Amino acid sequence: LELLVHEAPELLESEHIKEESNTKQKTTFNSTINDKLILKMIEWDSRVRILTVNQRSYLTNFAYGFKKINSFHEKNIKIYLEKLKVAGFKE
Repeated sequence: LELLVHEAPELLESEHIKEESNTKQKTTFNSTINDKLILKMIEWDSRVRILTVNQRSYLTNFAYGFKKINSFHEKNIKIYLEKLKVAGFKE
């Protein structure tokens, strides 16, 4: 059993677990990124300290309108959002 866990862990996963993880990924990327959400992310992270100082600074630029959000920045913000959600952040 130990060999199976280390060599082929995918054999132990059930289809139900895989479906749940796919559903979570889809719902995360359906979130709309706006100034209010980014500000809420910054405020929450200032208490919990999940993101690095540079990541928090990056988000601050968009929350306060110093930079405009384009598709590249939106992908990065969604990555940070996912990281915060794993730590317990709720939209």
